[in-house]
Amino acid sequence: MLESYLLLYLTSSKVLSPSHDFKSISQCTFHTYTVGRRIGSRWGLGRVMSWRPSVETEKLNDPIFGNSIVGTNELLRSVGLYKVQGDAVMGIIGAIYEQFVCILPIFPILLFPDSISSV
Repeated sequence: MLESYLLLYLTSSKVLSPSHDFKSISQCTFHTYTVGRRIGSRWGLGRVMSWRPSVETEKLNDPIFGNSIVGTNELLRSVGLYKVQGDAVMGIIGAIYEQFVCILPIFPILLFPDSISSV
């Protein structure tokens, strides 16, 4: 559902043209790492989730991770925080959709008006 809304938004954009790859833009936008980094971090999900990285605490505090020096974003991405946050964001959005949108019988009425006798 979210992808449909995004595609409608993209096709109505005055900046983009039909030659742009809307499917690719959509896939990059809804990638769990992207959603977790941009939305999950803004919502503060990392502070309230009971998730622990699969890396020892000593390695998290060391600026040298593996054999290379990495920044905070690379470290958080490598231990999976953004992916887990992205899954949590999608779960929250799915729950809101399920609770408030799916209970409205709008789409079946619009798509199959003769097959539904009463709502």
